[in-house]
Amino acid sequence: MPAELILAVPVSPPDTVATLAVEVDKVICPLQPEEFCAVGDHYQDFQQLTDEDVREMLKLVWNGNNKEEI
Repeated sequence: MPAELILAVPVSPPDTVATLAVEVDKVICPLQPEEFCAVGDHYQDFQQLTDEDVREMLKLVWNGNNKEEI
């Protein structure tokens, strides 16, 4: 069990933050617009990634302690 559970997201509607806040020790969410349709609306470039894109990115930062394939 972790000593502390922190939810960190860049943007979320305030009601979602409030709902999730009861499940964690701390919430970090700097942008909480009342008018919220989609996360991508708050970025200049919000390209969709494939599963393979994510696997490749994770391999770049993988710490090398675990040799299992992602």
